[in-house]
Formats: sequence, structure tokens, C-alpha cells
Amino acid sequence: MRTILIVAITTPLIYLVIAFALTYFPFARTIPEEGLDFDVMGKQDFSLDAVEETHYLARDKTELFYRYIAGKSDVWFILMHGSGSEGRF
Repeated sequence: MRTILIVAITTPLIYLVIAFALTYFPFARTIPEEGLDFDVMGKQDFSLDAVEETHYLARDKTELFYRYIAGKSDVWFILMHGSGSEGRF
């Protein structure tokens, strides 16, 4: 019974000490110099009418389409939706 009482008292105290330390003495985070700068992409019209569909043949012989949207940056985004039976590919 004594052990349960000690654990019941010390566990919340340890939790509160950790919470207090992380709140009032935060660690310094370094932000990396290089990261994703989405402002480079600029404002473009990404409406579906403005972009032509191009088709390709998937591994399972299904003809799928993609859209290539030209940009002003050398950054590329490839967004894939699953084409497998469970969406894993």
C-alpha cells in the first residue's frame, strides 16, 4: 500500500516538474537555413481548364493521366494518387 501511495504522489510531481521546465525554460531550436520556400512558386492559375492532360501507361496496363504545370522556379512537385488496388503505388 505504501508503494502505491509513493507512486501515486511522485508520478504527478515528476510530470509537473517536466511540464514546468519545458514551459519556462524552453530549449533553443535552430531553424535550418535551407527549407521549402513556397513564395518562390508565385501566384498562378492552377484551374483544370488551363492545364492539358497527358496520359501514360501504368504498370498494370491502365492508362492514367497527369498534368504538367510549368512554373517560374526550379522546384518540382510530384503528387501521386494511388493506382494500385489498395492505393499503395
